Amino acid sequence: MKLSKIDKIVCISSIICISILSFLLYREFTAKVDIDKSNPIGTIVYKNNITQRQYGAHVIWETIRQHETVYNFDSIRTGSNSNSVLKLFNGTEIELAENTLIRINIAAGDFSIDFTQGDITVAGSESFRIIADETTISAGEGALNLKKEDDALNLSVTEGTAIVNDQAVDQTRSAVITGNTTDVREKLFIGMVPTSGRHFISHSARVPIRFSWESTQPMPHSIEISSSRTFNSILVSSNVREHSFSTTLADGIYFWRIRTIGNSPSYSDIQSFTILNDNVLVPVSPNNLQNFSYVTSPPTVNISWTSSRIASSYELFVSRDPDFTSILQRLTPATASISITNITQGEYYWRVRPIYPFVNHEASSNFTATRKFTITQTDTVSPPVLVSPGDGAQVSRMLIKNRERIFSWEPANDVGKYEVQISTDENFSRIIRRIESSSLFASITGDLNSGTYYWRVVFTASDNRTYPSRVRSFNVIELEPLRPTQPTDNGLIDISSNNNVRFSWIDHNHLGNYRVEVYQNRELTQPLNSVKTGSTNAVISIDAKNQIFWRVVLLDNQDNVISTSSTFTANIAGSIQMPEFTAPTRDQDLDMSDRNSLQFSWTRINEASHYRLRLYQQLPQGPKLIFSNQVNTNSYTFTRLIDLNIGSFYAELEAVKSVNNVLQHSNMNRLYFMISLRRHPINPIITSPVIVYIR
Repeated sequence: MKLSKIDKIVCISSIICISILSFLLYREFTAKVDIDKSNPIGTIVYKNNITQRQYGAHVIWETIRQHETVYNFDSIRTGSNSNSVLKLFNGTEIELAENTLIRINIAAGDFSIDFTQGDITVAGSESFRIIADETTISAGEGALNLKKEDDALNLSVTEGTAIVNDQAVDQTRSAVITGNTTDVREKLFIGMVPTSGRHFISHSARVPIRFSWESTQPMPHSIEISSSRTFNSILVSSNVREHSFSTTLADGIYFWRIRTIGNSPSYSDIQSFTILNDNVLVPVSPNNLQNFSYVTSPPTVNISWTSSRIASSYELFVSRDPDFTSILQRLTPATASISITNITQGEYYWRVRPIYPFVNHEASSNFTATRKFTITQTDTVSPPVLVSPGDGAQVSRMLIKNRERIFSWEPANDVGKYEVQISTDENFSRIIRRIESSSLFASITGDLNSGTYYWRVVFTASDNRTYPSRVRSFNVIELEPLRPTQPTDNGLIDISSNNNVRFSWIDHNHLGNYRVEVYQNRELTQPLNSVKTGSTNAVISIDAKNQIFWRVVLLDNQDNVISTSSTFTANIAGSIQMPEFTAPTRDQDLDMSDRNSLQFSWTRINEASHYRLRLYQQLPQGPKLIFSNQVNTNSYTFTRLIDLNIGSFYAELEAVKSVNNVLQHSNMNRLYFMISLRRHPINPIITSPVIVYIR
């Protein structure tokens, strides 16, 4: 059918309109929201995984970064396996657990939080209100935890008093709000430590945690520790006689409660805490005992150290004595370096420690080792000392094209200016670049062909005398390919506990701008996730069942693709079910009077290649290992009863399967039981003659 002229005009007009509207919609979803930033109220001081912000009345959600400013009327939400801490300028700290949504409103004399879902802990010195649906909770100075489960709000106060529907809730009471009904009840267990919102920061793989509480009524009870708020996966379940318990845990988010023992158990409030593993701070510069000399003006001393993954800032002390009794400067930089000036000649000592963003935290970190440096005045000018690149180093040609900072040096000991000189010969008779710099860094303008070059830095003092540094060579090479390292090609990854996978690679070009791409298929047409990063590793959330295919893309400063690595394949280890004990039963009291063995049995796991069974006796000084065996069937008979005694015991059981020679373990199942002797053995009667003659 032939189209008329009008039909053609209508079709073309429709296509143009659709294209324009599609472009505008794309801009709406991808462009940054233009907002009024005149009313900042706080900062995101800590963020783990996904945290997003919605500005005021806007509809676009944007990812918010750590240390980013939050504004009045912002909405903040967290994703699964995520949490963040917001510190307001009025001193209030708000911690958002996973899948939480709030909106902050601060007006003259009124501070309120609109709470939609999730779990929040609020601590501060100012009065505030939390508005959840039609319920308003008012609190003054103190701390409280509020979580929404199904249609109920659960309120627990750890410090101070909160008012909800004209009823007071303090540390001895808890409240459950359902619709217009508020059920305030006395707590069976109070003074629970650690409280919700507690953070433990350590530098070791496992952290000792001590739990304590008080009972309002005497009754037998046990402690339960889980990695899930629903307690569908209990890590620790132990009967306790005292009001304390100690164990060691790895980093993660934990939930704990006290449970009464009986047919109709009662539970305490659920308390949550977080264990974070931080790296140890190490001094970087100046080197210990390093000397800074100057001719006319005291030098600027650049102090730096390795950064913390968690700290929001640092506390630096500079003293004239090693005991830090005569502190010259006390600074709180937000980054892991700072420059100090106007220090006259003498001996100085410095150390630094991290400042963590959590009000309620316990850290095992201390100051770094103390470093010493000296400042002396001299009449002799010292030339600059070259730092990078090293003599004979390889420099990527792409690094030069991107005008990255390639050259660095230590300063001369006087006030003046620097010039980087690049030559094709080591006598500098053929200088091809002269780069002036007022700092201690420089980049090359233009391009350099592949080959060997020589460089030095010439310092010009205030009297116009020049002082050249030593000479170094460097080799310009073409772009080197990226080398993926982890996960290895055709290697196995385990995402049974969470979906996070760490990817790493090697880049000899040192360009530092990458995008990691993860796909479902080998043809790379079905993307799963991608993350941009400035380092050579990234943690990415993966939702896949069998295999993933990943690669690294090298980007320039405008996010244009420079090169792409080869594609690696990673196999996902399937989860393995936890076996359940069938004998003994939980909390069973086993009478061993007429038994000559101890029988263990459990549900069979079809994919398991074997099981690991351990038995412990609980003693005052700690658990004692009785045995640890690999079992190939779903039962085990223990006959060495001489190793047992009456008392409390627990068994640990896990299923194990082998995938590509990699062992994968199920969650640990722990079973508590008692061993007793209700019928004591009869004393033996000697039947042989009283006197026995031996010939």
